[in-house]
Amino acid sequence: MTSAIQTPRIFVIVVTYNGKLWLDKCLGTLRHPDIRLDVVIVDNGSTDGTPDVIRERWPEVTLIETGQNLGFGKANNIGIRYALDKGFDYVYLLNQDAWIEPEAILRLTELHRRNPRYGVLSPMQMQADNVTPDANFARCCEAPNCTGYLADMAADRSAHDSRAISTPSVAAQTNDSSPASQTDRTNDSSTGNNTPVPVQQETIIPASDNCAVSDKRTGNIIGGTHPDRSDCEANMTSTPSATSNNYPDCPTNATTATLRPTTGTAGTNHPAGPTGPRHTLRSVYDIRHVMAAHWLISAEAVSKVGGFAPIFSHYGEDYNYLDRLYYHGMKAGICPHVCAVHDRAIRPPWSEDLNKAVFMAYNSVFLPAACDISVSATRAIARALWTVAILSCKYAAKHGSMKPLRLPFMAIAAIGKVMATRRETKIRGALYL
Repeated sequence: MTSAIQTPRIFVIVVTYNGKLWLDKCLGTLRHPDIRLDVVIVDNGSTDGTPDVIRERWPEVTLIETGQNLGFGKANNIGIRYALDKGFDYVYLLNQDAWIEPEAILRLTELHRRNPRYGVLSPMQMQADNVTPDANFARCCEAPNCTGYLADMAADRSAHDSRAISTPSVAAQTNDSSPASQTDRTNDSSTGNNTPVPVQQETIIPASDNCAVSDKRTGNIIGGTHPDRSDCEANMTSTPSATSNNYPDCPTNATTATLRPTTGTAGTNHPAGPTGPRHTLRSVYDIRHVMAAHWLISAEAVSKVGGFAPIFSHYGEDYNYLDRLYYHGMKAGICPHVCAVHDRAIRPPWSEDLNKAVFMAYNSVFLPAACDISVSATRAIARALWTVAILSCKYAAKHGSMKPLRLPFMAIAAIGKVMATRRETKIRGALYL
């Protein structure tokens, strides 16, 4: 008979909307005989029978039915409020099209315990094949959005190549004597501070235990443009990919390996490579923005930042939340040694669809930029208006339509709500919950 593992109180919050096809992976993976996770489902008015399937097959979860599609942010606020009332140490926001092993969640909580300044931690977010990184997540890993990760990866690749060592992992070298391991460069935009400050001793994990993001075809570090942040919404219409049930072993050829999985089926332990120097990545890297498909949020972060701002109907709320997190003196990080799956179907760029281009430019570009309280209201709003004005002209020319030209007027009409949101989110507390 096994004994339950002593764990912090963790509430896993899943917002569902017609997500029946993902339930086996999303909820089934969370079941564990020895690890207690309190799972809360907030259903956004599904019409495909999702609530009925949950009641029948997962009677142990708490199901809250809203009766309507409130969107990602407002629905998650309901789940966070429930966790707040019950008493919690962490909430884990999990997309309906994503899954993670309970052991991986515990590993994130341990990393937070050692690095308490991080209010939000994300695992490495992979596609359903458990080998290829989610495309938007890979772009989030680029500088300046993420501090140091790809540089460390590149340095380690050079070290491996110079020693002619063939290993099954692509990892980075950061040792205890390096400046990065002794200090952490904070970039709290609310104060303009960008000076090194001491941090708690980081856990350094051998290269054989690392996840690593690189180009699957060439082995080069993935590059690209800033993500469009259009990937964390509950009212999705895509279906699970054909590789949803495929969990291959990690490739042993370093030129094709895109990830070193580490934990469970969404990241399995692999043996160390051939004998030789072992290189390391830090346990946590600062990141300014990362999608909320997989977020561990600490109780302290909820007490200081609260929930998602209701001005965001769909999209952009995660971007804004992390801006507020930094404003209130905390940070967000990614954890190269912990992996999870985000099974988003490949979708065309939203700029290809006229209606979605207008919708996304307003919700995912204008609102987050205008509501960024780390800069002055005048600067934030002016910059946001200028950006949507450019986008409106670009989309009008691309689609041969006058419809995008309404974007600047939509933005101007929202300035009153933007100013109210800016005032509210500067207040420290469990806001919007």
